[in-house]
Amino acid sequence: MDAPLYGKSFQHFQYVNKDAPKGGHLRLAALGTFNTLNPYSAKGIPPTQANNTFRYGFTELNEPLMVGTGAYAPSMDHKNTVYGLIAESVAYDPERSKLSFKLRKNARFHDQHPITTEDVAFSYRTLLERGHPNFKLTLQQVSDVEIESPYIIHFYLKPSSSKALPIKLSELPVLPKHYWQDRDFTKTTLTPPLLSGPYKITQVKPGSVIVYERVKDYWAADLPVNRGLYNFDRITLNFYRDRHVSFQAFKNGEIDIHYEGEAKNWETGYNFPAIQQGKISKINIPDKMHYGRRFYVFNLRSPLFKDRRVRQAVSMLFDWEWSSKVLFHNAYTRAVSFFPAHNSQSTKVPVSDELALLTPFHSMLPADLYSKPFQHSKTKGDGNITTQRRQALKLLKEAGWHYEQGKLLNDQNEPFQFTFLHYSKLADRFILPFANNLASVGIKMDFRAIDLSQYQRRIRQRDFDMAPAVFAVPFLPGEQLKGLFHSESAELDGSHNIVGISNPAVDALIEMALSASTDNQLNTAMSALDRVLLWEHYTIPNWQGRFIRIAYWKHIQPPETFPPFGIRLTSWWMNPASTKDSQ
Repeated sequence: MDAPLYGKSFQHFQYVNKDAPKGGHLRLAALGTFNTLNPYSAKGIPPTQANNTFRYGFTELNEPLMVGTGAYAPSMDHKNTVYGLIAESVAYDPERSKLSFKLRKNARFHDQHPITTEDVAFSYRTLLERGHPNFKLTLQQVSDVEIESPYIIHFYLKPSSSKALPIKLSELPVLPKHYWQDRDFTKTTLTPPLLSGPYKITQVKPGSVIVYERVKDYWAADLPVNRGLYNFDRITLNFYRDRHVSFQAFKNGEIDIHYEGEAKNWETGYNFPAIQQGKISKINIPDKMHYGRRFYVFNLRSPLFKDRRVRQAVSMLFDWEWSSKVLFHNAYTRAVSFFPAHNSQSTKVPVSDELALLTPFHSMLPADLYSKPFQHSKTKGDGNITTQRRQALKLLKEAGWHYEQGKLLNDQNEPFQFTFLHYSKLADRFILPFANNLASVGIKMDFRAIDLSQYQRRIRQRDFDMAPAVFAVPFLPGEQLKGLFHSESAELDGSHNIVGISNPAVDALIEMALSASTDNQLNTAMSALDRVLLWEHYTIPNWQGRFIRIAYWKHIQPPETFPPFGIRLTSWWMNPASTKDSQ
């Protein structure tokens, strides 16, 4: 859809220092835990599910055919473009629906075994048949795979496949057939698997520490997509269950770089000796990321939340304006769209092309969706929610609930009560005021913070009423849309459709987005889908930062400029002038 930012002759990404020195030991903190090093199975919790590991860029993931749009090494300054890694070149024949890759003959796994098309075909079959169910949504659109030679392979795409499928297949992770063919791919494992990337895992302390060592003879070190990247000799990922504990480790010099997730702590928590002595730098990096929005999600599998009016009533009792002023130092803006990258028009009345997409579903969608823009319920920020309370009680009454002696009851006089599940006790400062507002209409919400591993297990098993979630949809949406919102994934074990959305209008709009052949068609379908998701009140939109807040010890060196779409520490390096012991 867009012309690539870099041509065939590009030498390195603009946001890297191509001459960055190699060496040093980088120590990082991840919030969470892990119990497997296989990120492609539905079982277990891999390190990449822990907070921050993706943005660091040092993972247990396998190298893909190409990079730029996927999780392994996304481009930080351009969207919708992939560049060759294991694949030297790619060809797409739309008439025959054939996607062909030519592999680099020097591509190697860490044991020096060549990477061939046998590995690519094995990866396709393994991930389709035994991988995480989200892979199936993508790979089932392939009708056949043909190996022409050890270095040329063809994928034949089904006529119904999405327009994004060629990009998604380009980011297929390549697994070593000779390693996995005699192992159970579905089981959890803490044995470091065989990889092919710039780092290999050399030490594992289950749930708490992973050490990566830079591969000195890495086969792709001089490729343009890698030049100036992966500069540290060693990376240690330390896993913490509590954000404050990891911050204390940073203050003590045990962690080198800290991503600050709390606006209050950024304003008030950095008055300590290392800051005063100039040993630590604090930087605000403008955040232009267009995907990844935070929400509180309802579990539609719960009878309490099947009625849209109930969800809307609960949503309007979340006082964002008060929270922003009192709790967040006005550091955030509220999310107004699931898909801001696609120029959503949900804050305006639908017109022309978008209206044409929505009209067939008039009988099943809220009438106001067609005549009004979507707007969050707003307060003055002074804690007074009288208007919201009155409107919520009206909606709840219409849905069959009545207020009596401080409780909200249904026709069987059963109380309205549910649990908000979270992985951090620190969330109580913004969840408990929400609970108090709900109590004013007779709803009892219990806040429960549990261990992260238990939290992830319960979310995967759909054992929750309400919980926080992040919906990350890339610039070029593919089967992620189905995984997040389509009825096909609503009851699919391990899918990302944790809300349980099963709506014919949503399904149809997703299909329209996936079959779009122009930017205008894609943006129109995504805007219509956004509008439906918002008006159905499946979630309570939260907040998004305007900056990425990072503090780092000065023996670590960032690049001079930062790319527009997030940052990864793979482009940083150890300052050679530092007296810090890098070992």
